Amino acid sequence: FMVFVTLEAKNLEATREVVLEEIERLCTKRVSRRELAKAKKMRINGYDFENETTNGQSQSLGLFYTLSGSEQHDQNYLRETAGVSGGRVRPGARRASAAQGSGQSPTPPGSPLAR
Repeated sequence: FMVFVTLEAKNLEATREVVLEEIERLCTKRVSRRELAKAKKMRINGYDFENETTNGQSQSLGLFYTLSGSEQHDQNYLRETAGVSGGRVRPGARRASAAQGSGQSPTPPGSPLAR
C-alpha cells in the first residue's frame, strides 16, 4: 500500500490531510467495483509505461527488491495487481493508517527495510 504524490512544498500539509482522509475512508467503506477497476487499470498502465526502458525496469526491480526482499516479486506484480479485490483494500488501508499513527512505515515481513 503506497501513495505517491507530486506537489509544491506549500501544499504538503493540505495534501497529507487529503491522503489520510482517503485512507480512513478506505478503512471504513468498501471500495466500489468501478473505482477499483479504474485504480487497477491506472496502476497496470503506469507500470507498463514505467518499464518501457531498461532504466525503468532497473528502478522497478530495485524498488520491489527493497520492499519485498525478492527479485521475483516484480514478475508477479501485474498478475497480483489485476487480482486485487475490494476485500483486500481495507486491510491494507488499515495497516497504513495504523502505521501512520505510530510514525512507522508498514514494511512487509522479510523486506530488507524491516531489519
